[in-house]
Amino acid sequence: MLAMQKSELLLPVGNYQMCLAAIHNGADAVYLGMPEFNARGRTHDHSWEELREIIETCHLYGVAVHMAFNILIFEDELSKAIQVLDKAIALGPDALIIQDIGLIRLVRQRYPTQVIHASTQMTVTNHEAIDLLADLEIQRFVLGRENSLEEIKLIREKTDKELEVFVHGALCVAYSGQCFTSEALGGRSANRGQCAQSCRFDYELYVDGKKLNLVDKKYLVSPQDLCGIHEVETLQKIGVESFKVEGRLKSPQFVGTVAKSYKKAMNSKVTPDDLIDMQTTYSRGFYSGWLHGVAHQKLVRGDYQSHRGYLVGEIKEIKKKSFIIETSLEMARGDGLLIVGQNIEVGEKIYQLKWYKNSLEVFLGPKVQVSKLKLGDKVYLNRKESLFKAVEQSIKNRDLTKKIPINIVLKGVVDQVLGCEVDDGQHQFCVFSRSKLEGAKKRALDENTCQKNMNSLAQTVYAVRNFSYQVEEDIFLNLRELKMMKQDMVFLLNHLRTQKRTTTPRQMSQPKAIENFSSDKSRLNIVLRKKDQLEALITMIEKKPHFRDVLNWVILDYEFGKDYFSSVRLLKEQNILCAIATTRILKPQEYHNFKLI
Repeated sequence: MLAMQKSELLLPVGNYQMCLAAIHNGADAVYLGMPEFNARGRTHDHSWEELREIIETCHLYGVAVHMAFNILIFEDELSKAIQVLDKAIALGPDALIIQDIGLIRLVRQRYPTQVIHASTQMTVTNHEAIDLLADLEIQRFVLGRENSLEEIKLIREKTDKELEVFVHGALCVAYSGQCFTSEALGGRSANRGQCAQSCRFDYELYVDGKKLNLVDKKYLVSPQDLCGIHEVETLQKIGVESFKVEGRLKSPQFVGTVAKSYKKAMNSKVTPDDLIDMQTTYSRGFYSGWLHGVAHQKLVRGDYQSHRGYLVGEIKEIKKKSFIIETSLEMARGDGLLIVGQNIEVGEKIYQLKWYKNSLEVFLGPKVQVSKLKLGDKVYLNRKESLFKAVEQSIKNRDLTKKIPINIVLKGVVDQVLGCEVDDGQHQFCVFSRSKLEGAKKRALDENTCQKNMNSLAQTVYAVRNFSYQVEEDIFLNLRELKMMKQDMVFLLNHLRTQKRTTTPRQMSQPKAIENFSSDKSRLNIVLRKKDQLEALITMIEKKPHFRDVLNWVILDYEFGKDYFSSVRLLKEQNILCAIATTRILKPQEYHNFKLI
């Protein structure tokens, strides 16, 4: 097991503004989609120029960039995939997130040093899957969202590979990488980046041929959103390297608010207000997903499928043009409310507020007819102007934007150039004055003047953390020299922090198709679903012994496990090679059937 270390906070990026919101609100890394080949086909497809700008901006601020190539590809797409990979890797992403095992092998051959992360779409839910892929030298595995804290802990104990866990965002009702609903209903495969979000549709339910009255529970397979903010500390103790937030289709406000809240949680400083802010920005209702095990009735409420926000309270009194709710939550004119009742769901901005001791009178805009509201209708806060402004200011206000701390040491003696040693934690270098230091005739150079000049970095991404002055007394240097030294320092810092790794792709030829392939040694692998099928097979072999000549393996894929033991014993008595087909998903502590082989 790895020693406990600082975990990474990984935020989604669908455009440049989301990138800035992530950077300036605490993200250690961001992830975005590979043009043409990613699991969010409905998102804006980044141009190569936009990708370059995002990657350079992130690296300038010390934020890593993970690029997702997380779909399955077909044979006729390989040439195009290689072209896209070559362009992408030339931009210097810190990691590629990949689902297709064949594509990982291709990248490993073409770019041996490229860091690769296994996508959650690969459905890695146990350490055996990690061990199986050892030869591909995958650095990190994004575990399936369906793993519990206990299962994550067991996986952590069995591998030294980095682990990444989703802690926030939308949940699929199917296992990661295993959903065929969109494909079945509309020919749009989620494993090709074209998820139609079929789980968010409303459905009818029939039991024994009779339609059930679901009342308001018509979204039968639409999960609430994952919120694992209270599980962050446990995941840190387990040793998870990266906390991932879903949401490349969301807004910069979502990214900024969630990043800020989870950063506070990682430092044990999260508050109830942070949870309210996240719900207000985007929430289908929050739940811990599968982190505490399976609880379908809690995971899926069934009464809604999209953003509702934070539940403020219920309507307690209705007036001619307003209504009253019991709440102490701070709200303001322009904030958005959603009112939900048995036959109503309507949203509108707050036009006017009147505060009382423990209640609030609300006047809404023209979309809401107060006469149609009823006592007990639920009121949600689903937009808060102050949150939007806070994220906007975190990007634009230079007093609030992220700064890279640097250490500066000024050194100099008379008749020599002034030297400035710079350290940003990643790079160390020295810049020098153009002119030599002279003996002072009037006003001498002093520490306060130098520190004030070198600290003046407001138009840059840097801030001086430590300043050391080791310069001989009674010497002179024109202050323009200090300005030019500072310009040189910033130029070099920017260059060093954004320079790309030199990567030259290895030449490789695609394997040629096999022509006129034939075999006279073909044998049968037979899959059996029931024990009586096995018994029928044994009877046939006894009657027709020559059938053994074409029989290779018998694979048992029973619905229930109780017949495995006797079936395996029967096959071994017949000297027939046998195997058990595992479930599509295998989690830690679910290996008991293997003992029968």
